[in-house]
Amino acid sequence: MRWMRLNFEPLTETTFTATRMIEGVLYEMRIYATNCIGMSQASIPSRPFMPIAVTSEPTHLSLEDVTDSTATLKWRPPERIGAGGLDGYLIEYAKEGCEYTLSPSLLISHPNPLSLYPRSPRPLPTPFPHSPPAHF
Repeated sequence: MRWMRLNFEPLTETTFTATRMIEGVLYEMRIYATNCIGMSQASIPSRPFMPIAVTSEPTHLSLEDVTDSTATLKWRPPERIGAGGLDGYLIEYAKEGCEYTLSPSLLISHPNPLSLYPRSPRPLPTPFPHSPPAHF
């Protein structure tokens, strides 16, 4: 493995943000301490990691059908899907004239354009399972 230096001036902080990393490539990091006498031994390398980016947005959203209690949506998948892949889609709605965005907390786990009904979306995990309902 060939190690490449990320900074050439000593840092005084204990955090550093590496930039210009390539998505989908495995990296490891290590660090040295330095003073006027010289450099320490290298730290134990970090665990391997792969930078990944979020996908671009879905395109061509259209409302296909509306009934008294349903709405059918269709769209095209994102043009760019990063190394992290595509797990599904989150659907949100807002009542016209309302300043708040309402989210049904659904994850449609199908990577193709689809209808909201009659599929059975699975609920998203919530960090606070017993949180009170939001008031709008």
